[in-house]
Amino acid sequence: MPLEASPLSEQLPLFQLRDFDVLLNQGWPVGVDSTYPSELRLRLSAASISFQMGNKSIDNVIKRYLNDKTYDEAPADRLDRRIAQFVKDELTKLDKTLGELAPENPVLGQMVSKWTFMRIPFSFDLAITCAQRGALFECLAIIRMILEQAAWALDIRLLDDFDAITSRRTVQSIGSMKSIHPAAGRFYGWLSDHAHWTYDAHIKAFKAAEGTISMLLANSLYKAQALGAILVLFGIAQAAYRSLHETLGMAPPTEKTTEIDVGIFVRELQSLAPRDKDIQLLLTMVEMKRRES
Repeated sequence: MPLEASPLSEQLPLFQLRDFDVLLNQGWPVGVDSTYPSELRLRLSAASISFQMGNKSIDNVIKRYLNDKTYDEAPADRLDRRIAQFVKDELTKLDKTLGELAPENPVLGQMVSKWTFMRIPFSFDLAITCAQRGALFECLAIIRMILEQAAWALDIRLLDDFDAITSRRTVQSIGSMKSIHPAAGRFYGWLSDHAHWTYDAHIKAFKAAEGTISMLLANSLYKAQALGAILVLFGIAQAAYRSLHETLGMAPPTEKTTEIDVGIFVRELQSLAPRDKDIQLLLTMVEMKRRES
């Protein structure tokens, strides 16, 4: 029996567990695999192009086989889509500005730090992919990696000695992030609980009902928690980008609006799961930065 839809599942549905390696077009992308038969890909391409051009040549197929079929259309302003687009757009801006910075006499640490930061938007995309699928633990492993990369990159940005840079350990660098964002240390601890499979984290992956225990792999609540963690990470990453910008010779304009947006988004997540302690905790981390400001 299908579960009744809730505001949480409506706003944060799980994306299908399927990736495609080819897109047929850019208007309304249709995904296929390169292993699909050539004839099938030709027919799908023809249908897509026909629609784009307003060609009615496939109407007979629609009338004959699909006349009584309709598909639900998801709203474009659904919360998960808004969060993903916001994070990607803001990271694109930060990355573009960073890419244009080139100090006249850079030390080795500055360039290594810049190169490390240029991976961050790509890693965020993968974290968002896991979040969209409701894969909480996998998403948090990527988020933890991003936080460690940013912390290490900032920690070595003023060094000019190869041995000093390569011997610097991430665990030493996380502490320095606290001066960039007050929630960095607490957030890292929360992420580590999930990465290390501690009791408070792994107990969420088990569900007991009617005398049986089952393992939860993905659900909309996991998705909400994952998106909340991505937003906290974005706030920390944004502060880290600004610090690196200043080191490389240009302070970017302060974007208070993005900090406000992050808080609004996390509160929207909380409104969908008001009793969830993890989302409440993530919200306090976002608000720590605002109180500091």
